[in-house]
Amino acid sequence: MALSVSVRKRPLFENEEYFGFVDTISCPSPHVTLHVPTMARGPRKAVTNRTYRFDNVFKSTTHDLYRYQVRSAVSKVLVRGTATCIAYGSSGSGKTFTMRGLTQMAGKELYKLKPD
Repeated sequence: MALSVSVRKRPLFENEEYFGFVDTISCPSPHVTLHVPTMARGPRKAVTNRTYRFDNVFKSTTHDLYRYQVRSAVSKVLVRGTATCIAYGSSGSGKTFTMRGLTQMAGKELYKLKPD
């Protein structure tokens, strides 16, 4: 049994960019770095970077996430295996959008590959 932990980072929305929001996460795969503002003395601003390592980090489409991470799990299900894909994150981070897309792609793949 293999466990793989992947991250899909949601890009800033256009309105977030318009209002000057700053992206505080960078994702040089397989790492995710959080850029956390910290209190500093005086007029300077300080940032603390916290880096975490994952199996994969995606900043691309749901289709790419499916192709590189989920498709192999779908194939496993067809040979009496089991697979689980869960989404975790804060509100508005794209969980529903991503999972809906992955579910649709997995359903199409299962239907296409099912034995007669």
